[in-house]
Parts: sequence; C-alpha cells; structure tokens
Amino acid sequence: VKTRGLENIRAIDISEANRMGYRLKHLAQAKNDNGTVSLTVEPVLLKKDHPFSSVKNEFNVVSITGDVVDELRFYGKGAGKDATANAVVNDVMDIVEAVQEGRYLEPPALDKEIELNENKAFDGEYYIRILENNSKNLSLQEILDNVESVAPIKSVNNTDGIVYVFTRKVNAYKLDKMIADLGLGPDEVFYARIISD
Repeated sequence: VKTRGLENIRAIDISEANRMGYRLKHLAQAKNDNGTVSLTVEPVLLKKDHPFSSVKNEFNVVSITGDVVDELRFYGKGAGKDATANAVVNDVMDIVEAVQEGRYLEPPALDKEIELNENKAFDGEYYIRILENNSKNLSLQEILDNVESVAPIKSVNNTDGIVYVFTRKVNAYKLDKMIADLGLGPDEVFYARIISD
C-alpha cells in the first residue's frame, strides 16, 4: 500500500490550508474496479465543510460506497487510551480462550486473488510546498518544469524561499513518481491531494 505519513507537515502547511478553507487530514482510500484494487494512505486537504473535516482526536470515520447501498458511514472511537485498551484486552482474552480450548487462531484467508494497482485510480488537484534553496539546487523554473511535466499548474506563490504550487487535476501515481524523482529530503517537500467532494 502506498503510504505517506504526516511527518513532513509543517505549521506553514496548516496555516496555508486554513487560509484556503481546507483542513489537513490523514486519509486511507481503497477502490475496487472489477478485481483491480487501488490503495493509498496519504495527507489530503478537505474543505472545512466536508463531513470528514470534523473528525478529531481518537475518532475515525469509515465510508463505504456500494453499487446498491450508495454511501454508508461508520463513526466512532478508533484510538486513544480507552478504545486501544479495550481492543488489547479483547485480543488477549481471545488468545487465552483459544489456548484453553486447544485451538489455534488462524488469520482469515482471501477467497480470491486481487490485482493491486498501487494508487493509480486516484486523481485530484494538489498542494505542493517545496524549498527553493534545496539540496538538489533545483531552481524555481526547474521545480515548475518538473511539476508541469505531469500536471498543469493552477497557481504559484514564492514567499521567503518557499514555493507553493497548486496544480490542476493529476493522477496520484504520476505526481508521486515526479516528487520521488526530484530526490528531495523530507524537510524540503510536502504535498497533499485536494479532495473537493
């Protein structure tokens, strides 16, 4: 699963997101297209009025969209001391019970094979923050040329040596590859897909 954490987020990203009317969130997504599954876990920008924007602290929300049922949402505690302690105690009790009964807990088996498609099914506009004085000595023009090689640029702001780029719609896989090819360190670049629906 293509996973990007939150360690590259800086206060300036939160301020910039807030200024634009967004909130930064960590989102996992999966999409099944006739047995071909695309997966991603990444920072995203959600509009402040998006239902997921208000999910905070130890709470999580899971949204499932089906052909017949449309969208179903499940909301509740998924972390934090009480929820985590409860899950750990339940797991320990299941193990103790299984040992006492002389049975072994086996992981569930998948009943069919799936084809993984990395994160190729996800598209969106992007917010990108790159240091102009970076370890690869990329100029502003080189940075913009690299971004434009995969996505049309919507706007650019260069403030105090930090370049903020907003793209038009681009495939997540292509943008990930372009950023990786830049070879910049984790403190030099941050990007998040903008989810507007």
